[in-house]
Amino acid sequence: MPNRELRELVLQERLRCEEKLSAGLAGLGEDRLAVVKFEELTADPVGVTEKIYRQFGLGDFEAVRAKLTDRAQRGGGAGRAAALPPPPWQERLRTAWSEIFARYGYQPR
Repeated sequence: MPNRELRELVLQERLRCEEKLSAGLAGLGEDRLAVVKFEELTADPVGVTEKIYRQFGLGDFEAVRAKLTDRAQRGGGAGRAAALPPPPWQERLRTAWSEIFARYGYQPR
C-alpha cells in the first residue's frame, strides 16, 4: 500500500477508533480510568505509576518503588521518536484530529 493511501486510512480510522473508545469509556469515573500521556510516562515512569497506584487504591507503592526506579534508571523504555509526516499531512492531522488533540491536552505544532 503506498504511503498516501496508508496515511488516508490512518487519518480516517483514528477518528473512528476514537469515537468507539469515547463511547466505551463514557461514564467511567476516576476510580476506573487513568489517562496517561506517553511523554509523561517516559519522563517520570516512577511518579506516574505512583499516581496511578494512589488513584486506584492499589496498595503500598513502596513495595514496587525500588524495582521501578531501578528499571527507569537503566533506561531503554522510550525508544526513538517516530518521524513526522510531511508538512501538508501534518496540517491535515491538525485539522482532522483537533478534537482528539484537545481531549488529551496536546497542542499541535
